[in-house]
Amino acid sequence: MAAPFGAMELLVLLMFGGGAINLPVGLPPLPEDAKLAQVAPEQVLAYLTWAGTADADPKSGNSAERILAEPQVKYLIKRIEDGILAALNREAAQEGGEMKALVKHGHLLIKQALLRPTALYISKLDITRDVPAIEAGLVINFGKDAPAAKAALEAIEGMIAQEIGPFQVMPANQGGLRRVPVPDDEAPLMAWGFEGDYLIIAVGPESAGRIRGALLNGKAPAWLTGIKEKIALKRSSSLTYINAPAVLKQFGPLLAAEMGGGPEGQQMFDRVMAALGVNKVTALAAATGFDDTKFVSRSLIALDGNPGGLFKLISGTGLTVKDLADVPADADLAFVAKLNPAEIFDEFVKIMGEIEPDARDMMFEGMQEAEQELGFRIKQDLFDSVGDVWSIYNSPGDGGLVITGLTGVVQVKDRAKAQKAIDGLERAFSQEFNRGNDDPNNPRRRRYEIKTVEHEGQKIRFINAIGDDWVVAPAWCLTKDRFIIAPYPQMVKSYLSRAASTPAGKTLADVASVKPLFAAGSSAAPPAMVSYIDTPELFKKFYPLAHGMATLICSQIQREGIDIDVSALPTASSILPHLTPDTGSVRRTADGILAENRQSLPVAGLGTLLPTLFWVGVAESRMIGHEHARPGIQVAPVPFDEIAPPCGAKEHVEAEERTRDANRIMRRVLERLTR
Repeated sequence: MAAPFGAMELLVLLMFGGGAINLPVGLPPLPEDAKLAQVAPEQVLAYLTWAGTADADPKSGNSAERILAEPQVKYLIKRIEDGILAALNREAAQEGGEMKALVKHGHLLIKQALLRPTALYISKLDITRDVPAIEAGLVINFGKDAPAAKAALEAIEGMIAQEIGPFQVMPANQGGLRRVPVPDDEAPLMAWGFEGDYLIIAVGPESAGRIRGALLNGKAPAWLTGIKEKIALKRSSSLTYINAPAVLKQFGPLLAAEMGGGPEGQQMFDRVMAALGVNKVTALAAATGFDDTKFVSRSLIALDGNPGGLFKLISGTGLTVKDLADVPADADLAFVAKLNPAEIFDEFVKIMGEIEPDARDMMFEGMQEAEQELGFRIKQDLFDSVGDVWSIYNSPGDGGLVITGLTGVVQVKDRAKAQKAIDGLERAFSQEFNRGNDDPNNPRRRRYEIKTVEHEGQKIRFINAIGDDWVVAPAWCLTKDRFIIAPYPQMVKSYLSRAASTPAGKTLADVASVKPLFAAGSSAAPPAMVSYIDTPELFKKFYPLAHGMATLICSQIQREGIDIDVSALPTASSILPHLTPDTGSVRRTADGILAENRQSLPVAGLGTLLPTLFWVGVAESRMIGHEHARPGIQVAPVPFDEIAPPCGAKEHVEAEERTRDANRIMRRVLERLTR
């Protein structure tokens, strides 16, 4: 039985993506419109609100606001808008006057809706009926543009009325809105109207009757006030709230039906939610906005108590400043996490046992087979031998260019056990990759060696590919208390040199933007995960590539009739002066799990990338298993035609054999570990 697709990934993206699930609107934000909070109902499934967009101040102390104030950035945004509008008008002109009017009015409404304070909610959604039962509302404060917006909507209403009949004015006790003339047995009630400068669009009879009254005399519900206190910023741009228990109650029966239906399907659904800890989630929320210096995104997984399951991945003790010591201060990309693999494995086994005990037993059988082949015990010799602090970084000083220099370091508790596991994995690699390539009479045969080089009194092991087109030489080293792995021996050497240097050099903990994450006297728990990106340095390395990419994209866009060319792209000099390093953190709080990202670019930042990809990778391992109740990692074969360069018949066969070798070893190791 497979886990519901995307269930864990949704949590991961919310947790590590900060407010990235919110729309990129309200930047820089207008002051909060308190009336929009009054519109939110007491019982809600989902709520989304964003502030209007203010004029960006080029002298602001906030780096993100200064970027938005740059003339070249504003010009790019206008070029995109003008290009799309011109293309729509050209198409509308071919259709006739009515379509042209629709484009004109629609453009005004959509643009102002994105630029003005807006609130949107769904309080009921039952799609099991012939006519879905929906209660939802949309309220937009059009401000001084309200008369133009009203005229545009009246014009659109006139066009619709010509097709389906005149709109009806609803009774005053139902808000006095203008109802779309569609019978109740064909579609949910839909209506619109204005209250002063506020546009009201209601779906469902309850919403139509309550929104106007709430707008005039309502009060913000307790859940909204509470969530704002937890994550909203002083200059708030957007806020998203999802009532997790209500959503599970609403859609749980549908998911249970996918698991077999009937009482058994419901029982399976309940077991899965309880085992994963999802039944303890009380809310999912995300917010974006500005602080004094940066764009900030926060997200919260609110929890009832301290559940296990997925949430066991987030350590309650958190990192210390000393835990950052393995990452050099010049790193332009870094991720440090507090993770105990033995505890995670135990939780994984517990989850499987609670959901499908037979699958857990099959996994243990597969582990025993793998242990016999590998020559070590996976839990006792591998997981129990390593510590709980994991670091990944790229150091330009080590010669790394982002990906090529990625170096991983993990603490080691028991060197002897760790060495035993490494020896077993090395043997498995040599046997699999050299299978059929051991003819001593063929000196030109393709083969793979694991060679050793010494540095700072330590032995570095690395893969030396002979007669093959590998572009990396994966290297690793086991010291007294660390295991280091990197794409090349040079990165491992650099780490060992720093570790042996006296006095010790500066580390990630000494970086100015990282220090506040461990501020003394803070009431917040220490972060369990920290990410860091030197955005200015990476921008200088990668922005030159943007010109080529933008040229290709603009070429295709212009082919579709939208006049946007590469000249609209801002120069590097207009953006670079405003950039500062980005940081991200994830920590446990009294309310649940809180993630925060601080960055100078007013978008979902690169600081979210490392932890997001890391945990989505963990999620894809599927704690539940696949549809045949064989849990584990499913390794798909690499399509040879997608990776092989043009070559002759002989080279083609050899390359295809190499691909099969790689697939075979991945399948055998990974499937045996988890089946």
